[in-house]
Formats: sequence, C-alpha cells, structure tokens
Amino acid sequence: LKQLCDASQLINRQVDAWKSACKDDRHGHNQSLLEEDTYKPRVKQAWQTRCSHLSVFVKTRGCLPKGHSTSAWERSLAWWLFDQKKHLLQGRLSPARLQLLCDTSPLLAHRVDGWRSANTPT
Repeated sequence: LKQLCDASQLINRQVDAWKSACKDDRHGHNQSLLEEDTYKPRVKQAWQTRCSHLSVFVKTRGCLPKGHSTSAWERSLAWWLFDQKKHLLQGRLSPARLQLLCDTSPLLAHRVDGWRSANTPT
C-alpha cells in the first residue's frame, strides 16, 4: 500500500512538473508532452513510466488515447492500455497496478469498471 501511495504521488509530481515546464498551444495542450518528439518507438518502458505518460495524456487532453490517432505516441498509449485490459482479464494485472490505473483519473476508473463488468458472467 505504501508503494502504491508513493507511486501515485510520484505520478502527480511528474504531471505537475511537466505541465509547468511545457508551453501550451492554442488549444491549451502541452505540445512537448503530446507530440512524438517525446515518444521513442520500440523502446520498452517501465510500467510506471507508461502509466505516468497515460496520466499526463488524460489530464491534459481530457480523454483516453485512441488507437486510430494520427499521433504515434497516442496510439502507443492506446495499445498499452488495451494490453492492460488483456492482463486484467487474464488475471495477470496485479492489484497494485490496477489500483494505480484507477487512481490515474475518473475516466480510467470508469473504463476499468467497464472491463470488469463485461467480463462478469450474468
């Protein structure tokens, strides 16, 4: 539980630091975070790093990433999120990681609830 709290605090600190370090474009989006200059394809990143990137995306865009986006970075986040769904449904997503996903934003918590309810036999 302490690790979960520490990770959540770390994510929030990173989001705050990134927001203050980035210029907003005309739509209010933090370009240096949302564009492909920060995306490194085919580089395996730690789960916590991907989760923090997802957190930044959701907090700055106000939506979940889309798999059909023209941004490679957004598509990679969408596929990573899809992988988390697969891991959850296969019983391979740890409770701590599941909690971190849910704590990232209400949008993600709602999505995870949908994954759970779709997988629950009636």
